Amino acid sequence: MVKQFNEQGKPIVKQISENGIFVVCRIIGPDGETYTAAGSQGAPKRFSIFPPDLAVRIIISFIMLTLLSFLLARHITVPIIKLRKATQEFATGNFGVRVGNTLDNRQDEIAKLGVDFDQMAARVQTLINDRQQLLRDISHELRSPLARLAIALEIVRTRSAKDTTPSLNRIGLEAERLNTLIGEILLLNRLETAPNLRLRQLIDLPDLIRRIGDDANFEAQSRKVSVVVAPSPAVHIYGYPEMLHRAVENMVRNAIRHTPEGTTVTIRIHSMGSPKDPVSLIVEDKGPGVPKASIPHIFKPFYRVEGDRGRKTGGAGVGLAIAYRAVKLHKGSIRVKNLKDGGLKMTITIPETATAYTSQAIDNSNL
Repeated sequence: MVKQFNEQGKPIVKQISENGIFVVCRIIGPDGETYTAAGSQGAPKRFSIFPPDLAVRIIISFIMLTLLSFLLARHITVPIIKLRKATQEFATGNFGVRVGNTLDNRQDEIAKLGVDFDQMAARVQTLINDRQQLLRDISHELRSPLARLAIALEIVRTRSAKDTTPSLNRIGLEAERLNTLIGEILLLNRLETAPNLRLRQLIDLPDLIRRIGDDANFEAQSRKVSVVVAPSPAVHIYGYPEMLHRAVENMVRNAIRHTPEGTTVTIRIHSMGSPKDPVSLIVEDKGPGVPKASIPHIFKPFYRVEGDRGRKTGGAGVGLAIAYRAVKLHKGSIRVKNLKDGGLKMTITIPETATAYTSQAIDNSNL
C-alpha cells in the first residue's frame, strides 16, 4: 500500500494488485464539504512471445497439414494400387492388361514403372501367344500322319496273318495313346488362355461325380479295381462343366493306375451346406502315395515321380497338369496328402465365390 497527498494535503491511498491500481483520496468540494473519491486503473500490459490466438492457429495448421498429407498420399498410392491390380490380373492369366492409360499422364518414377510393366506384359504376351501357336501347329502336324497311320493299320489287319494281330494291336494302342496325348496338350494349351465366360453353367456336382464314377468303374475292371462314389448332399456351383469333369476324371484315372489290385478308389463331396462355404471334391486311393519332395511338382506338365510312377503305369504326366489348371480356372485349389494307412488323398476345393446354390435353392433362369 502506498500513501500520497493531494493538493489539499489530504492523503491518497494507492493499492496495487494484479488486477490494476485502486486509488482512494479525500477532497474538499466547492461547498466546503469533504468527499472521498475512489477509482481504479487497469493493470499494465505484460510482454509475451505467444499470440493470444495461438491455439486457433495450431488447430488450423494441423487441419491444413492433414489435408495436404492426405492429398500427397493419395497422389502416390492411387497409381500404385492400379499397378498392383494390373499385376494381379496378369498373374491370373489376363496377359492383355495394361496400366499406361490409367496413370493420368504422370511424368514421375511411378509412371516410368507403369511403362516398364506394359513393356514386360507385352513381351510376355507375345512369347505365350507364339508358344501356343507353336503347340497348335505341332499338334496339327502330328495328328495328320497319325490319322493316315490308323487307316494304313486297318488295311494291314485285313491282309495279314493271325499271328501278327498282337503286334498290330500294339501299334494301334500306341498310336491311340499318342493321339490322346496330343489332345491333352491342346486342352492344356487352351486352359492357359482366357476362358470363354459364356460357357459357365450351373453344375450338379453329385451327378457329375456319379457319371465320372460309372465310367471310371468300367475302365477299372481290367485292373480288378472298383470305384465307389460316396453319398453326398445336393450341391450346385457355377463353372465350366467340361473342365471340371476333366479335372476330376484325370484325378480318378491317376488313382486307378496306382492303387493295388483288389482295392477301392473313393470319390466323395464335402460341403457345409451353405452357399458361402467352400465345396470339396475328394479322391482317395490305396496306392503307395507320393514322396513329400515330389508333391509340389506333380501338377507340372510331363513330371513323373521316380519309382512307382514309371512308364508301365501309363499316362504321360499331363493329366494332373490339366486338372490343376482346370481347378485354377474355377479359382480353386488342389491339395495332396499321403494317408497314414497308405494311399493318396487329393482334394479339389472350390471357393465360396464360385458356389451358386445348394439343396433345393436352384434358379435355372440364368442358364
